Amino acid sequence: MRQNTTPTGSAGGSRIPGQAAAESPAAPAPGDRARSRARHRARSRARHRARSRARHRAGHRARHRAGHPSARKATGDLGFAAVVVLALAGVLVACAGVSVALASIAVARHRAASGADLAALSAALHARQGAPAACAAARRTAREQHTVLTACRLEGLDAAVEVSARPAPALVRFGTAVGRARAGPAPLPFEQPQRLPVR
Repeated sequence: MRQNTTPTGSAGGSRIPGQAAAESPAAPAPGDRARSRARHRARSRARHRARSRARHRAGHRARHRAGHPSARKATGDLGFAAVVVLALAGVLVACAGVSVALASIAVARHRAASGADLAALSAALHARQGAPAACAAARRTAREQHTVLTACRLEGLDAAVEVSARPAPALVRFGTAVGRARAGPAPLPFEQPQRLPVR
């Protein structure tokens, strides 16, 4: 009676079915493939964006170096703005200078008017002593008011004077301020004021 024996292996390289399945690599799951594709696409997009930014920066630098019209326009706008600012500053400085000049002239006129009034009163107080004494008193008073006595005369007991006042040194070329005034002597204590008849 023959016995059938099934060979479990041979030297020629036959493999056991279970052993072959264990040695072969496992097939990736569908979810792993999707995640791998998503990572690959994200890396591709990131590389593309980086290259685009690098090209944009390089082109921007090249345009500025080569004098691109946009760069020249920006430079021209800045130059125009600087010119406008300087022009406005010049106008403001000129307006301030004119204001200062007008104020100085007004002060000089006021000083000449007040100096003339005080000089005329001083001359009238000394009118009874004669013209030299009256004009000398008027000259002293005018000097105290930082003015110059340019004319002095007596008409009876009335004194008429003229004084001048200089504005700021920078405005001397525009002339001097002139003030004129007239005054009479004060009545003496024993003199009674004249009364007009009442009708």
